[in-house]
Amino acid sequence: MSTDPSCEPTFNRDEDAPKVPSVVAGIARWMTHAVMALLLLAGLMKAADPVTFSATVEAWETIPVFLRTPIVVGLPAAEVLVAGCWFLRIRPCRSRLAALSMLLAFFTATAVESAHAEPGACGCFGLMDAWLERTAGREALLYRTGVMTLCLLTGLLLDRGVCKDANP
Repeated sequence: MSTDPSCEPTFNRDEDAPKVPSVVAGIARWMTHAVMALLLLAGLMKAADPVTFSATVEAWETIPVFLRTPIVVGLPAAEVLVAGCWFLRIRPCRSRLAALSMLLAFFTATAVESAHAEPGACGCFGLMDAWLERTAGREALLYRTGVMTLCLLTGLLLDRGVCKDANP
């Protein structure tokens, strides 16, 4: 029997274990993909019809006047940027957290607008808003935003590997 340690087999459990994709992590990623696709679509639709989106933002009574122009200009760009970063895998955890923050801010603004003023239109999908207004009211908008937020939260909690951004 040899006493030379270089001849003995070594096994590193982390490196030698077969890489089996986790079903739960896969579901979490797909849930996040769906929300990010909707966010990307919403940003592109707002950018395609800025006049309608501007009118929608103007109708919201609880948004201060000085914030309306930055919202009209910045929100579509932010939505496309966040979703684009997710799909391009550029700091995916931070893009997921940014999307979650935007959804929570929108949910809060919608709830405040509904409680203190006449509910305005969502304006999320620009050209598609007329159809969405006929098919969904304010409560449906809150439910839809809540479901999207829960999807992102679930994805964040279940898919821990994505939140290890490679770059600081």
